[in-house]
Amino acid sequence: MALFQTPTERTITSRPFKQLLRGYDGSQLSEVGDFAGKELYEVSDYVDKVARPKLVFWSSSGERVERVWLEPAERAVLERLVKHFKVNEKPYTSGDWFQYFCCVYLIGDPGISCILTVTNQTAYAIYKYGDESTKKFLPFLIGESDTLAFGATWFTEIQGGSDLGANLVEARPDGTIWKLKGTKYFCSNAGVANFAIVTARARGAKEGAKGISLLCQSLIQMAKETFA
Repeated sequence: MALFQTPTERTITSRPFKQLLRGYDGSQLSEVGDFAGKELYEVSDYVDKVARPKLVFWSSSGERVERVWLEPAERAVLERLVKHFKVNEKPYTSGDWFQYFCCVYLIGDPGISCILTVTNQTAYAIYKYGDESTKKFLPFLIGESDTLAFGATWFTEIQGGSDLGANLVEARPDGTIWKLKGTKYFCSNAGVANFAIVTARARGAKEGAKGISLLCQSLIQMAKETFA
């Protein structure tokens, strides 16, 4: 059975969408679509067949790093999407979430889209809830800085899934920092991200979701040096 059975039903249902598009400048979407259908598609196909991401445990100097290696062309595509096409910037500079979601749809490739989407989730959490010490990271996540950073949101734990109130990871203060103890699950962008927003319960906090805190964790040395 068709979702909309008559032309009238289709017109009524699509009217809000048409109103949203009225006067909308879609020129940038055309540029993103053209890029996605050519260069991005070729890079994604190459990465999928020849140069998939690899987990690197040790650096050349013997330091344990646990980072994900990305094909340089994939990193170049991500940088162009964020810094040239401003895919992640629009919601914060003009409130344009519509263009953001359209760009993600046009990009299409789930590997590229996931990195961008999770980075934007990190940016939004910092934008909405962060203090001044964490909001300074926002330009690096949305392409307003010369240095590009990726983000991650690590909320899920195996015993509670999406129920944050069941989180068991503990946060305890140690001087000017917080130390986390516990295990997260489904950690998107792990090994790629420069920053992660992590949920944890401070020692002595109340039970349930109202006792959960959000912490911004710097993940690699580059972040500590460049974004300080």
